[in-house]
Amino acid sequence: EKLIEKLSKIRTWINSEHFPSELRITINKSIDSTLINSFEIPVHDYLKELLNGLSNLDEWDSTNISKAINDPAKAMDLNLGVIYSLLYTIIIGKQSGPKLARLLQELDRKSVCELISQAVE
Repeated sequence: EKLIEKLSKIRTWINSEHFPSELRITINKSIDSTLINSFEIPVHDYLKELLNGLSNLDEWDSTNISKAINDPAKAMDLNLGVIYSLLYTIIIGKQSGPKLARLLQELDRKSVCELISQAVE
């Protein structure tokens, strides 16, 4: 009961004008392809592998999502910092953010895959 009350107060604060705007997370509906193309890695090849991995996950949880992100990057010998910056740019339009796999876990798989598909095109 106390936890429910505390969560209610947290939600009220988050939805208020007093919550710091720099902490708000907005999920992109579409992406800016010029930002994606500015990354100096084989973006499209990586994103195709990532999309395949995410689409075929048995369970949509942070552990599996993290593995789907990291495995193709390691196989392609890509810098994980750059990969995460790329994915944050695609998902939230910023270079960094909260734990990515946990964030994606809270989102609909279809929506995530659609954003990544836009970046591939």
